[in-house]
Amino acid sequence: MCEGLGQDGNIEIRNFGIFKVKSIPPRSTRNPKTGETIGFRKELIHFKPGQLMKQRINRILSSSPETGTGHPRAC
Repeated sequence: MCEGLGQDGNIEIRNFGIFKVKSIPPRSTRNPKTGETIGFRKELIHFKPGQLMKQRINRILSSSPETGTGHPRAC
């Protein structure tokens, strides 16, 4: 998975979802000891669930007993 994200920037697993690398604009920060300005870029991995995954999760949540949080009770 890591190689696929590194090469293509996304991985699709049918009926599960898509993992996609999102780039955040470059930022700069300062080293407190030396005062040197350091620039860096940041990339995050974003997950978008597939339609079948959404349906399954919604079915589980709608059929679970009320716990007050809207989420099924942990096993």
